[in-house]
Amino acid sequence: MGMDLYSTDCFLLKFSKFVKLLLPQHLRGIQRDAIRLHRQRMENINWTEDETPEIRKKKYNIIQGIVSAKTIDEVIEILVAIVNSSMSEDKTFGDDTMVFDEDTADGIAQMMLIQCISRVVLPLEPKYVRVFLSEEINGPVPVGIPVLEFDYSDCFETRMTAGGEALAHSLGRNTISPDHWTDMSD
Repeated sequence: MGMDLYSTDCFLLKFSKFVKLLLPQHLRGIQRDAIRLHRQRMENINWTEDETPEIRKKKYNIIQGIVSAKTIDEVIEILVAIVNSSMSEDKTFGDDTMVFDEDTADGIAQMMLIQCISRVVLPLEPKYVRVFLSEEINGPVPVGIPVLEFDYSDCFETRMTAGGEALAHSLGRNTISPDHWTDMSD
């Protein structure tokens, strides 16, 4: 038996910090993008052929909740509920990480919602929502809390990209730095 090692470079944003970026003036843009994203997904033939009725219903309910929200706090409640629901399920990636992706109804709904919010609030969309489950990962990663993972190449070259600079500015920072870790599995 061998051991697999892999390293990842990215920028991690704690979910709790992401939620704090949502302001009342973002509500209409989030609603607009939720409808637009839903339409794009429905027009993609390969996507809709793979969808189960459960996934379609989950997506529709999320979109309806966002569109009918009267306040940004209602959008935040929906977002937090989806993330909490996803965290309660066992979706491990290796032994040390839980990744929410588009393989389940909750993962699809979660990524759709985060994408439409990110498009309005941030200059980049996250690649994943992830929870590190183990402190055995070699690197300064938060354990047990959801984070948004931004692709390294979207944020950095040998220096920050324009997208990385815009993300730092959106977060009220002068700069952001990449997060690194190494994961080991048997």
